[in-house]
Amino acid sequence: MSFWTRSDITIYILIDPRDELVRYVGGAGDPEDRLDQHLSQRDKNKGKRLWIDGLAQDGLEPRMEVIETVSADIAANREQRWIAYFLLCLDMPLLNKTPISRRNLRWAKQELREKLEAQTKDKAVA
Repeated sequence: MSFWTRSDITIYILIDPRDELVRYVGGAGDPEDRLDQHLSQRDKNKGKRLWIDGLAQDGLEPRMEVIETVSADIAANREQRWIAYFLLCLDMPLLNKTPISRRNLRWAKQELREKLEAQTKDKAVA
């Protein structure tokens, strides 16, 4: 059974316009409505609320960018994979509270290993 009720889910990131760092990865059937929810603070994620409040004090809002659109039956898994990727591979200061499954942690670690191996090969050629 899927967490979402729509057939297609948009996986997105919220970016801090002050430093261009990704702060949140999410999924939504209606991304614009979900952004409004984030901005109106209608959730229980205190860290995200404090971040958005700080942006608002500077007259700013997070920027939403779509990563991919997937079917609802795989959306939760894809969201977790992107969270793991941004945390482990790109070292982004995410404010997500979503736990990451062991399978998705293994996937992100493999992605990181491959990325590091490619960088090492590139340096050896140069």
